[in-house]
Amino acid sequence: MINPPDFGFGERLPLPPAGQPESLPYPADPSHGFGRVLTASADTRQGTSLSTESASGCGCDPRYPRNRQLTPRVSARYRNPGLNFAAAEVAALVQRILYPVPGIWLGPVSVHLPSGNVILQLPTPRGGPYDASPVFTYNSQAAKSSGGRGYGISDLYHPTVVQSGSSAWLTSGTGRVLEYSGVGTGSFGTAPASTRNGLQGKAGGGWIEQQPDGLQWHYLSSGLLDKIVSPSGDEWLIQRNSCLVSAIVGPGGRTTTISGDYDSTYTVTQPGGRTTVFTVENRLLTSVTYPTGAVLHLDYGDHNLLKRFVDGEGNETLFAYDRADRLTRITTAEGNVYQYRYLFPETVYDTDYYIEVTDPASHVTTVVHDCNVVRAVINPLGQRTTFAWEGTGDSRLQAVVDANSHATTLTYTRLGTGVLALSGIERPVVGTLSFGYDSSSRCISIEDYDGNTTSLEWDSA
Repeated sequence: MINPPDFGFGERLPLPPAGQPESLPYPADPSHGFGRVLTASADTRQGTSLSTESASGCGCDPRYPRNRQLTPRVSARYRNPGLNFAAAEVAALVQRILYPVPGIWLGPVSVHLPSGNVILQLPTPRGGPYDASPVFTYNSQAAKSSGGRGYGISDLYHPTVVQSGSSAWLTSGTGRVLEYSGVGTGSFGTAPASTRNGLQGKAGGGWIEQQPDGLQWHYLSSGLLDKIVSPSGDEWLIQRNSCLVSAIVGPGGRTTTISGDYDSTYTVTQPGGRTTVFTVENRLLTSVTYPTGAVLHLDYGDHNLLKRFVDGEGNETLFAYDRADRLTRITTAEGNVYQYRYLFPETVYDTDYYIEVTDPASHVTTVVHDCNVVRAVINPLGQRTTFAWEGTGDSRLQAVVDANSHATTLTYTRLGTGVLALSGIERPVVGTLSFGYDSSSRCISIEDYDGNTTSLEWDSA
């Protein structure tokens, strides 16, 4: 997990397609070419995964769902050459730190290692610039429970918060559980390493979750999401039918509705009348029908584990699991098979665990882990990529050493929101790229490898 800075909108150049405020986070026909989910842990036991989380895109704008893919806030081009260079370096860093494990990035699902959790995100189509885009996430290791949208399904706009003493637990709308310590009224707690959003208590009861770009998620004292507020004051109000989200009312009254009872078929209707239907049978999500007519099909096995996914073009992906509900095999639409074998330490003195990954050519890649984080990946040629972490469990990536022994070292700083943010990228021989932040947790300076400084100023929006 890294936490890159937000470079803002002001200097960003428009990206195709023309007229869109952002490049599309998923295609117009979402039945193929899904954006890659880089993390969506089902519970805290899965520890930290490498990702850009809510934000290589710097959090979740209601229009651009979090945990989707590298967003333009990282991959965009900017008018300012300093911003352009920094954005390119962060994007290159993200590519370097992705686990080089066969099969886990192929899609349409992503695989969280070392847990073996299978993650499938099902978005609704993009709407207007202020329209909410609901996203529903399936986590295989949460498939024995239901939040009202089917077993294993989380609703992006149905995160919750509970607190005991000064510790608070936030369950995100993608199924991740995050523990914050030292949370008080008007005081940000210490955020876990695997998130980039801060959390503080709210006067009168409830909580505020704040993203690096200033967008705030306001929670009621019951723990349910009440509204989302932008730095410029725009609001997205959450309406409910019992506990289920029934509508998101955006600026100007533009409303996205979600109809349907608990664990039954539900329909998302976006402004303009476009509908996406999520069919639920026996408390399992079995199909998604998009406005274009494209239909996705999902089939399940024991323990409600996803065993078959068919996209809108009829391409079939198959999955198999072990008795611990961990992924053991992926069979792609082309017939390629990727297998995952989980091995225990050979002695009581060995703290490392192993996963043997066999690709379609029968080549074996070995994943070394400690049940929380991946520590190394050894390719079929015996070349080792090593990942060093700041601590155990929920921690930030400290360094990655590639197969040629080239190390990239990362440093962090604790922001006013209680979040650890990336403060430096050190590359061998090249030098260090540094980021500075103000008391409002905004990036205000970038110093490149040659010592040249780019300063950032922010307006209220």
